Amino acid sequence: LRKVAKSVTLHDPWQVGGRGGAIEAPSEELKALGVELREMYPSKGTAWCCGGGGGVVANHRADELRYKTFRIKMEQIEQTGAELPVTTCANCRQTFDDGQAHFKWDHKMHSLLELVADNLLGVIADEENNETIHRGGAGQVCRINARSVANVNVLIVTGHDEGNGNR
Repeated sequence: LRKVAKSVTLHDPWQVGGRGGAIEAPSEELKALGVELREMYPSKGTAWCCGGGGGVVANHRADELRYKTFRIKMEQIEQTGAELPVTTCANCRQTFDDGQAHFKWDHKMHSLLELVADNLLGVIADEENNETIHRGGAGQVCRINARSVANVNVLIVTGHDEGNGNR
């Protein structure tokens, strides 16, 4: 992985950490990227929801409560002073995009999956096909398309050996 010379704070989504049990893995991935990790408080299994948990972002009757909750999350992020807020949940990113527009907030939420994919060593950006290409040794090629699709983080990896055409 290419090192990322930025300060990062991690929004720990309930679905991934609290419910799914993947509490330390996102922080470990960020450390592998070499970022300066600035933890929010509270974090890990006791982190505040961003306001869109359980798909609430799509329930506009809950907007008032959702925005109150999101304001707490905005303050937590700002208190870290981090350059990049990052999350592992596509639903949270949608909530952050909505909250960013509502509050005219100048922080954009980033995807950990996309951050990792964009910083693989040996990667060439292919803007036309919206993917990154990793060239390994001996003619091996790995195409990576890391995007959020229908609120699910998707990592599509295809590979082949240019020497013999095998996939």
